[in-house]
Amino acid sequence: MLDKKFHIILLAIFILSPVVWAKRIPAPKVDPVVYNSIQYVAPNDDGRREYVQAIDVENSELIKEITVKKNRIWFWIEEDVQWFYIIRMAVKGDYLIVTDEKNRIFKVKLLKKH
Repeated sequence: MLDKKFHIILLAIFILSPVVWAKRIPAPKVDPVVYNSIQYVAPNDDGRREYVQAIDVENSELIKEITVKKNRIWFWIEEDVQWFYIIRMAVKGDYLIVTDEKNRIFKVKLLKKH
C-alpha cells in the first residue's frame, strides 16, 4: 500500500512540476484605438512599466510615449511575476481609459493633433 502511495505522489510531482516552475504567461495583445487621426497602441513589451504609444495615422510617426504606471519590482521576488500589462483601452470623452491585468483603471488625456 505504501508503495502505491509513493508512486502516486511521485507521478503527481512529475505532472505538476512544470506548473510550479512556469514563468508568467505571455503579455496580452491589445487592440489599438484610433481617435482624431491618432492611433493609441499598448506594446506590452516591458513589464516594468505600462505605457501607451500615440502614433500619427497619416505618416506612422510616433508622436508621444505615455507611461501609465511604473511597476515596483522587489529584488527578493522573481521579477517576471511582478510584471503587469495593459489588457484593454477605450475612448471615453476626452480620455483614453486604460485597464491593466489587476483591473486598475487609468485615464490618459487624449492628444490634440496640430
